[in-house]
This record gives sequence, structure tokens and C-alpha cells, in this order.
Amino acid sequence: MKYPSTTKAQFHRWHISRQDWEDAVKYAKAAEKTRMDQLAYDALIQMAIICYWRTFSPNEKSKTAQAVPQIRIEELPNLSPGEEELHKQFGIYRNKPIAHSEYDYNPTRMVESGVIVNNRWGVHNIRELRLLPARIVALCEKFIDHCHMIMANHVVRNRR
Repeated sequence: MKYPSTTKAQFHRWHISRQDWEDAVKYAKAAEKTRMDQLAYDALIQMAIICYWRTFSPNEKSKTAQAVPQIRIEELPNLSPGEEELHKQFGIYRNKPIAHSEYDYNPTRMVESGVIVNNRWGVHNIRELRLLPARIVALCEKFIDHCHMIMANHVVRNRR
């Protein structure tokens, strides 16, 4: 694969992104060692998703920012259909139930007796939950490898 030349601001975002994906891997691996019915498991998976998705959320909004705002998925290696679906799901989980607690993921209603019923979203609602930590790790490691190549390419091109 040929790696494009990068600006200093792009290099900085790739470096930050690599760190975020490495954090996601740490959280996912810790979740693998935690029972799924524990609160810590829920927190670890949520943090893994948050760290994974930071790269794709706009950052650095000022004109004097030292890093580009985000990495676009098109800048990463081609994803398999399963990886593409996982990536999309992470975006939904991060943006809707985790970061913003949207109603569709936390529906509330009052029954006739006046009792309020809430079906609060949690990590346990994720399909294939048992496979999730390993899938997070695999996807992040693919992206981390890509970051290393882009950053090495930048260093070689700009060493003069």
C-alpha cells in the first residue's frame, strides 16, 4: 500500500488517534477479564467505544489548531463488511446512548398505575456481546498498524 504524504497537522492527528486506539485496546482487553454482569464490564466497553470513536469526531476547531480535526474512515485500510458494520455501530453507540442518552435508546413511559417504566440502554443490549472486546481489539490493532506506517512515512519524508 502506498502511503500519502502528510502535513504536520495530519501527523499530529494520526499520533493522537493511535494513542486513542491503544487506549481502546487496553479497555477492551480489561473487559475480557471481567464478568459481563459486572458494572465494570459495562464501563470498560463504553470507554473502549469512546476511545475508538474519538478519532472520527471533530476536534481541534480553532484556526490555529496544531492537528487536523479528525481522521475519516476513508483514510484507513479497507474494512471488511463486518468491520464496516462494527464501525458504524460504534458511531451510533457513542453518539446516541453513551454520550447523549437519546430517548430511542432510553424510552420512558408511565403506566396506568402511575409507575414510570424505563428501558435504559446498556452495553448488554449490544448484539454478539461476548465477541465484542476481541472485535474492538482486532479493528483498533489494524488501525494502529496503519498509523505506524503513516507516521514512519512522514518522518522519512520530512527528515531533511
